[in-house]
Amino acid sequence: MSTEKTIDTTRGARGRASKKSIATRDVMTVAAMMVLTFLVCMVTGPLTMPFPFVYLYLCAGIQMFLCATFYLVVANRLNKHGVFLVWGIVYGTVLALSGYVFLLPYFAGVAAICELAMIGKDAYRSPVRNTVGWTIWAVGMVIGNAVPVWAAWDAYVAKATTDGFTAPVLTMQLDLLSNPLHLLGACAITAVLAVLGCLFGNLTGFEPSLCTAVGMISLFCGVTNCPITSLLISFELFGYDGMPYFLLAIPFSYMLSGYFGLYRSQKIVYSKYKTSYINKSTH
Repeated sequence: MSTEKTIDTTRGARGRASKKSIATRDVMTVAAMMVLTFLVCMVTGPLTMPFPFVYLYLCAGIQMFLCATFYLVVANRLNKHGVFLVWGIVYGTVLALSGYVFLLPYFAGVAAICELAMIGKDAYRSPVRNTVGWTIWAVGMVIGNAVPVWAAWDAYVAKATTDGFTAPVLTMQLDLLSNPLHLLGACAITAVLAVLGCLFGNLTGFEPSLCTAVGMISLFCGVTNCPITSLLISFELFGYDGMPYFLLAIPFSYMLSGYFGLYRSQKIVYSKYKTSYINKSTH
């Protein structure tokens, strides 16, 4: 009898430990929300880039305001220490794959600092603690823009130019990141918008399951270039309650994924951006 109790106690302890540690499905939840985060960044970046002041001083803040809800979904759903660390590593990995390899260790370090702010029981379900953590992450995002300037300006200019950065943007960026007062002002603006984003995210009360479903189906559409199939799968897996969100997320994902995909043999017959026949293979 005592042996059975010992076995049950051991199993219970293991179960509680597994619930507190980050699992593979938790990483997938973070990745799903990260898809939505990058969709926001891919939209706000090009829209604000023609206006250098807005792009450099407000773009990060706007992104932090809009993406706070996605972070809060992950934080409240998982409520585990290590969420910020996974968030930072996933974010940095995507940037590293885009060519900015040096940003991976930087954002991993920022995420570790955020984790220190979340020490304590149920910190990831505390509106105040989440706001503090997200604000630290937001300030880290702004300072992250200075990393390539301080590390390798010439290499950054070459890479940024190929990504569409104009000379006025790069000149103002150098001035912003070389002047401590300008950098402090950008950090302050971003921090305020991050706090407002957390306040908005807590008030909206989006269902974590809905946001996860939208992120997963956006990811599927982006890598397969199959919007109609993605829409049908979303209805089949998640029902029709999230239809308005699926109808918004899938077209954005399809458009912003460009001509990249999982299958190199796949061909995009018609352009995603204009009415023309291209018959182009995916990368």
